[in-house]
Amino acid sequence: MKSYCLKLGCLLLLYLFIGGCGNVEPNTFVLTGNIQGNYSGYIYLSFDSVKDSFLVKNNKFKFRGEIFSTTSAILSTKKRTSAMDKDFYLEQGEITIEIEIQRKKVRETELDWIIIKSIEGSKTALLQKEFENYKTKFEKSKNWHAKKYLKIDEIITENPQSKYSGSLLAGELWDSVADFSKLKKMYAKLDIVYQDSLTVNVLKTNLFPKETSLVGKHILDFELKSENGNLINTKNYRGKLLFVDFWASWCMPCRKQMPDIVEIYNQYKEQDFRILAVSLDSEKDRQKWLSAIKKENATWDNVLETGEFSGKVAKMYNIQSIPSNFLIDEQGIIINENISPKQLEEHLNRYFKTKN
Repeated sequence: MKSYCLKLGCLLLLYLFIGGCGNVEPNTFVLTGNIQGNYSGYIYLSFDSVKDSFLVKNNKFKFRGEIFSTTSAILSTKKRTSAMDKDFYLEQGEITIEIEIQRKKVRETELDWIIIKSIEGSKTALLQKEFENYKTKFEKSKNWHAKKYLKIDEIITENPQSKYSGSLLAGELWDSVADFSKLKKMYAKLDIVYQDSLTVNVLKTNLFPKETSLVGKHILDFELKSENGNLINTKNYRGKLLFVDFWASWCMPCRKQMPDIVEIYNQYKEQDFRILAVSLDSEKDRQKWLSAIKKENATWDNVLETGEFSGKVAKMYNIQSIPSNFLIDEQGIIINENISPKQLEEHLNRYFKTKN
């Protein structure tokens, strides 16, 4: 499950020693945690634009911070080597959370799997528990899909300002049997003012693609550094067909389609066709990015957007997931987006046949 966080900035997170916290001030949360089993080292808390850490003592940790509305948060051990079993939310007041950290292997990657055992002091956690209990009761029923929609609609209707309501709705977008007409009706009940901007963008992009599509618009030019440290500017591709491909070394769907893209590139690279691959790997994962380029034989132009999904270029193109791509004509006009390798090949075949 993906987590979407509103970037508020100018937030202060203070460390506290384990112990009583007294009264909680307005717009302040105190998160007290207990870890089942024996754990040593730092625990990290990320929310909004804040990332902070606490050195665990006797399997306990405590964070105190400032928030202006209910905000989704993530606990982790080390970046990209841990994951949570579900989202949780910070709210004004005192929250107690109990977690368990298991070592788990996903494909070839070993990570710390953080399981939330219990949360107290959170109204959103009660909503989550209500939905989870409902899911346990009805998930195996024949009409589960219809029941699920009824429950989500009920939660949104009764809690239009809750960010959990928005998150629940966004989660349904990735269901292969999603009923977008019903999801649009639920979206209309959300109080958008209280939802975080990224969730709203995800919902609008998927529910109303024609309104958010960049097709027919001029390319949003940008400049990033290549694997050799050279600056590459999209303005330099005028006069050629350009395929801008957003990906990352850790993205399995991205890697899976690479051989097809390599074959297409080798077929048309001697003509006026170019590829610019924009990686959303972090600066920390630079070596993994470089290794992936070599392993996949990606001999086209490669640049790195070190800000990942929050980076300037990713935001310019409203990148919510990867792989994402854009096909741009010689004048710099976007003529297609999020196409498969097969669709790319068909377009290039028609284009160069007509041109020749």
